[in-house]
Amino acid sequence: MEIKQIGKKNSYQCKHGKSIINHEIGSVTMLAKIVKELNPQLIIELGTGYGGMTLLLYDMCPNAEIHTFDNNPLYTSKLTPVNYHNQNIIGHNNLITRLCNDTRHKLLYCDNGNKIFEVNNYGYYLDIGDVIGIHDWGTEIEQKDIENLLRLFDPLEVNKWFEKNNFSSRFFRRHTGKLHKR
Repeated sequence: MEIKQIGKKNSYQCKHGKSIINHEIGSVTMLAKIVKELNPQLIIELGTGYGGMTLLLYDMCPNAEIHTFDNNPLYTSKLTPVNYHNQNIIGHNNLITRLCNDTRHKLLYCDNGNKIFEVNNYGYYLDIGDVIGIHDWGTEIEQKDIENLLRLFDPLEVNKWFEKNNFSSRFFRRHTGKLHKR
């Protein structure tokens, strides 16, 4: 895995192969480690962007079934090892709901344009032990935005590292029974 800083100071974009990962450069290495340790059987990524995170997820979990959702078809040619869905995910999406209801061990990674909606709408469908990852914590989403849902989840220990280093990713594991959003 090759990760490089490009652009201006404090404006980080990371490269994984030929794809840009729009995360802080220091956090990408930790994200890769977390995903590899979680070893999910099913990964649902909301917000494909350039596809860099998608390919990183694939490299860390090549045996997982990966579904990524975005409404920008410009970057799909390099995503052949995963299931790319050119769909608007704002508003209820039956496919995402079905995937979140799947019985396999899952990672739901929210990095689209409306994290509050994504987390609050799809997080309720995850099972005990499943993990939700959120990018842009502190800028596009905060604990108060999803406090009802977070009562069902525990923060992963790595969140302390992200917070200490001022990185904008957070991970939470479902700890209590499935209570579907009504």
